[in-house]
Amino acid sequence: KQPSFGVHIAPGEISRCRCLACGYVGSLTPLAWKLGNPRLLELASQGNMPSSDAVVDGKPSDPIDFAKKLDYWQTPQNTPKAQGSFALVPLDEPNPVLSEATLDPFRRIPRDILAYLRDDRRLTDGAIRAWELGYDPTKQRVVIPIRNANGELVATSGRATTGWAMPKYLHSKFKRDQVLYGIHLAEKDSVCYLCEGFFQVIAIWMAGYRSPVCRMGTHLSKQQVELILKTFSAVVVVPDGDKAGRDSASLIRDTLSSRLPVAVAAMPDGKDADTIPETTLKSLLQTAT
Repeated sequence: KQPSFGVHIAPGEISRCRCLACGYVGSLTPLAWKLGNPRLLELASQGNMPSSDAVVDGKPSDPIDFAKKLDYWQTPQNTPKAQGSFALVPLDEPNPVLSEATLDPFRRIPRDILAYLRDDRRLTDGAIRAWELGYDPTKQRVVIPIRNANGELVATSGRATTGWAMPKYLHSKFKRDQVLYGIHLAEKDSVCYLCEGFFQVIAIWMAGYRSPVCRMGTHLSKQQVELILKTFSAVVVVPDGDKAGRDSASLIRDTLSSRLPVAVAAMPDGKDADTIPETTLKSLLQTAT
């Protein structure tokens, strides 16, 4: 798979990260704490971090031990919002709502891109319309509108149609941890089919399941957990067919199972919901345990 996130670790330097999807470059630690991701926290701990009284011009300086690093980033005065040049955009603020006119330049889909969606992605015309897929002729990417639970447009994602284009997905800037793709079309108080990617959601929807959503990545954020608990009565996790997908599914089960029923579909190795026959997908979803 193509990388979408990079981390820079070097002795005596601040741990920094770069998201190839949204373009963010900055300190890794506030992001790691926000997401609660153990691997990111581990990576962040390998770089330098300031003690609470060693911040110069908003920039961390002296290294301290890991326990103090964790304490440092949990104190209110050192949250990402308060940290000067190393701050992230405040992640607790809601995503701004975009004008529907944002999608106007993308509504016409050329014939060759329609062929890609129909043949390569195996999408029906009904699915293309329901999920409002479009095409950006300037960036030469399939456009996927992303809406919040109220149906408001908050972002778009551009999917490359060639294998060599990098990154595979190019998102407009938004806070992914606040959104579940597909939730605006999901049926309330139903079984949620939780997967990782856009086209997996559409594949499950085409198979007749009306509440598929995706977290747009491996990690499930606290905000996404609350959305699931508020909206659905049960969850079937549909992981990618690799170790990372299975590990993520296990973590999601541990996170949610005390609060609502959770099952996990046993995906074949190397296969995702959008790369297997519909009959196989239906069988896997029906037998999820």
